[in-house]
Amino acid sequence: MFVALALRGPWGPQGKRREWPWLLLFALAGIAGGHYSYACPEGLSAACRSAEWHLRLPLHHYLHVLSGIIEFAMITMAIYLAWRRTRDEKTLVAAGIKWTGVAILVGYPLLAVAYLSDRFGSFVEPIFFISFSVMIFIELFEPRRARRPLH
Repeated sequence: MFVALALRGPWGPQGKRREWPWLLLFALAGIAGGHYSYACPEGLSAACRSAEWHLRLPLHHYLHVLSGIIEFAMITMAIYLAWRRTRDEKTLVAAGIKWTGVAILVGYPLLAVAYLSDRFGSFVEPIFFISFSVMIFIELFEPRRARRPLH
């Protein structure tokens, strides 16, 4: 993902896209998360969740958790900046960014409930995985130049 974003570059129809550096940071955090794995399935095991909260797990588990938090923060900022950039447009890109933003606005409170209650995380997290994938897809395939009107 990092290589794809780097090769695509920051340029969009109106110039440099302000969300692009945030997407690169998102991709780097994803690389770190892939390198450091969970020690146990905290979402599926009460014993693992307890060990996590009591800091009894190996460091790589917490590095994975930290990278996930950074991923969420970076792409949330990227979505916000992309929304600001496109909010007055009536394009497919603008609509995709808008609905991605709506999905995560709905998803964050649900995610908080899931983590605080230790329930339904496996139902809520896909909202984010799909939203983040849509955002990356939009960013990779957004035209570099504005389309000329057909006259």
